[in-house]
Amino acid sequence: MGIGTATASKVIAKITYADGTAAKYAGIGYNQDAQAQQSFAANMTLNFIGGGSPGDKHALYVGVYAGSPGSVGVRYTYEWKQISSASTSTPSGTINLGTYSWAGKWDSNWGEMVINQNGASITGTYTHDEGRLNGTVSGEVFTGTWSESPSYSPPNDAGDMELTMSADGKSFTGKWRYGSEGSWGEWEGGKRITEVIPAPTTPAAPATPAASAATSAGGSAEAFESGSRIMWQPANGLGYRLFRSTSKSGLGISVTDFYITGTAYADVNVEPNTTYYYTIKPVLAEAKPFEGIDEKLGATIATYTVTTGSKVYKPGIYKHFIMLKLDNPNMSVDGVSQEVDPGRSTSPMTIAGRTMVPIRAVVEAMGGTIGWEQGTRKITLTARGSVVEMWLDKTDIKINGVSQKMDVAPVSKNGRTFVPVRFAAENLNCKVDWINSTKEAVIVFEE
Repeated sequence: MGIGTATASKVIAKITYADGTAAKYAGIGYNQDAQAQQSFAANMTLNFIGGGSPGDKHALYVGVYAGSPGSVGVRYTYEWKQISSASTSTPSGTINLGTYSWAGKWDSNWGEMVINQNGASITGTYTHDEGRLNGTVSGEVFTGTWSESPSYSPPNDAGDMELTMSADGKSFTGKWRYGSEGSWGEWEGGKRITEVIPAPTTPAAPATPAASAATSAGGSAEAFESGSRIMWQPANGLGYRLFRSTSKSGLGISVTDFYITGTAYADVNVEPNTTYYYTIKPVLAEAKPFEGIDEKLGATIATYTVTTGSKVYKPGIYKHFIMLKLDNPNMSVDGVSQEVDPGRSTSPMTIAGRTMVPIRAVVEAMGGTIGWEQGTRKITLTARGSVVEMWLDKTDIKINGVSQKMDVAPVSKNGRTFVPVRFAAENLNCKVDWINSTKEAVIVFEE
């Protein structure tokens, strides 16, 4: 009895056991894999068909069979559709509707927006009061209306909006108003939380895999002043184990005692002028030590090789890190992903060339406290043996009572105070590195 089959789509399942071994005969009975002759866990991958014509229907089948497919299992039928960039004719000529589709899920200052695009037409919903969106696209601009309820009954329950997409299709900004007579306000922008898919072009040649390269499976790795920064693509599981070795043939040790919950890590506990080999595996099940059950890991999903620079920050001393990324509401604290501003989707931003962050989460992550004095609008940061005082909309700063100047003043936005992260962190006895390729700030501090 075989496990994993296909229908007319001719797609065969790829099955990998929990120990990383690829299945050869994943079935029950004579001449089948030994791993499959008892209760077992495995990852099964089924790919969609690669091409077709509009209206074609295909099916994927996951199940078991004895003699012919379809005895026991689940069948998923899907329709193949062509998605391409669109254009529309206007009195002034043809307008390109954009290299990237608006369709997908977006984070915005109102919640998650789910947008559908059909040519120049846009419809969608968002989580704020289960409202709806409706309008058209011209160039990179979406113009339409929004509502605060599913009933969508203009003009009493609708407002105007105009959003402009960024050149890379990953974010938007714009303006809105409630009702036709309301005043216009700023739509602070949103970012795409689904994959950005460019309009079809000539197919590129398949990439040659490199097991020990600086990039692997869509991720990346590079050396920076304080160590190695590694990023990988998401995989199914509870989290990830990142192993580090100085031997190309050895797996090495896990860089953390716990599993990592994000998909990026800054390895700041490294030595200078050293080549490290990194391996990432998904965690499929937690260990149960009192039951004698070990942690279960999946197959390797990425490998990287990084050689550190001639100098690293305080080698030999155990260090922590906080990693923040522009326009990302999450940060990583020693590999644990958490919200920068829980429940508000607040993200770091750039003002006058400086990275500005909602500072409370950063200071508290390093064990410090933050104070606010309403009368003078003073922000006091206390951490790691230092006291830093700043004032809203002023470039004055005091470090342990000594007055200095900054080139960018703290600002208030949507009820949150943003301060320049480098001035704040470095004066709290931390090191701040900026990784330009990923638009990330990495704060490193000692135990």
